[in-house]
Amino acid sequence: MTSADDNNQPADSFEDALCRFKNNLSAELDNFFDEDAIKARRTSRPRKIQDITRQSPQLEVVNFGVVGSFLVPPGWVEGTGQMPSGQGRSRIFHQASKEGVQLCFFFRGHRVSDPAAVELAGLLARPDHFLKLSEFRAVQEIVRDLGSRDGFKLLQAATREIKGKRVLVVEGRFASREEDTYALFVDVDGSGSIVQEIYYQAPKFDFARHLFEVKVAMESIGWRLS
Repeated sequence: MTSADDNNQPADSFEDALCRFKNNLSAELDNFFDEDAIKARRTSRPRKIQDITRQSPQLEVVNFGVVGSFLVPPGWVEGTGQMPSGQGRSRIFHQASKEGVQLCFFFRGHRVSDPAAVELAGLLARPDHFLKLSEFRAVQEIVRDLGSRDGFKLLQAATREIKGKRVLVVEGRFASREEDTYALFVDVDGSGSIVQEIYYQAPKFDFARHLFEVKVAMESIGWRLS
């Protein structure tokens, strides 16, 4: 092993200089992939999310439609934007330092058509499964702009049970603005005609970064008893 003093000495030849370079590079790589070194670097990084959490309490959504309670991810704040008059009701939260990273609670303000309600109720009555394309097209009125063949690139659509209630989950990307979404469509009263949405949406580079904490938050949901 060469010492620091050896490295400071002029090389006797090109081969000697190349050997020293390789030794130094090897040491750098060992440090980069060494678990103890990695943990030390992680510990030394500023913990911005934790700092934000300590400064503001974790917010909770209570009695918004079918949602009895919902803990918003730590460090998120409520936005001030409102839906235009006549376009339903909503509450919008965003990551404290990124207004474009949003978690939204939305009700369109009216019942869906009878055919769409029947399709949704039937879909949610069956066991959890990934939707066939024909099933997804049948609930296009329910999923609104997530059903657009041109503007939305569907990643997957499936039904899954959250806290004893089966919901429709749709994931994908709005191609034109390069934003990803993870959306829940909830049948409020079992008829399929009153649909409430809870969706996470963010620019594609931020989406994956916050997806885990959003999914954890969604698992905290408590449904409101009808």
